[in-house]
Amino acid sequence: MDAVRKVIKKTLTEKQRRAFKYDRYALLSRPKNLTVHQQLALGHCLTHPLLKLAYELKESFYNLFDNSPNRKAAKQEYDAWLKRLTPQIEPYFEPLTKAMENWHEEIFSYFDLMPNPVTNAYTECLNGIINKINRDGRGYKFDVLRAKILFSEGTHKVVTPKFNRRTSGIASMMDLLISEAGADYHIRDHGVDMYTLLHLLEDGLFFSDQH
Repeated sequence: MDAVRKVIKKTLTEKQRRAFKYDRYALLSRPKNLTVHQQLALGHCLTHPLLKLAYELKESFYNLFDNSPNRKAAKQEYDAWLKRLTPQIEPYFEPLTKAMENWHEEIFSYFDLMPNPVTNAYTECLNGIINKINRDGRGYKFDVLRAKILFSEGTHKVVTPKFNRRTSGIASMMDLLISEAGADYHIRDHGVDMYTLLHLLEDGLFFSDQH
């Protein structure tokens, strides 16, 4: 959709381009996130037929993931979406349709877990963080980079269970024994926490001596 916007903008005069102020944000954002001024900008952008079609295709593609209750419904919605691609607009959406074709099974597996789907967004975000650390560190060897991510102090999300210590009874004694004699066994290390890494990077602490 953004490719359509860029092509159309090149055909406009300088005066017409000024009227397209904030067009990129207005077009790429979801409607619910727009301010009143951005909604006005969007309305102006959608006066162009090809840009209007591209925007509607973008939104209907998002809605496919937002509203499809299962894989079968999602596939039906996607097939209907493909039929809306006119010869004029199809080349702009080719990177998306190609990805959907190449990763069809993996993408639609998302709907098998409805109503609580999961994605690999966490993994992709961690990969982005690792790439940033590698750039800022000016070329770590893989083993060094891996060690900094996995073993840096304070980056892990560690959860220690809370025990219910009642005032009397056998349950109280069991709680006490578990908490005092075997508490370490119940501590859970959930691995490196993405948000902790982000904060360390933003604060410039990841490359300090303690890490």
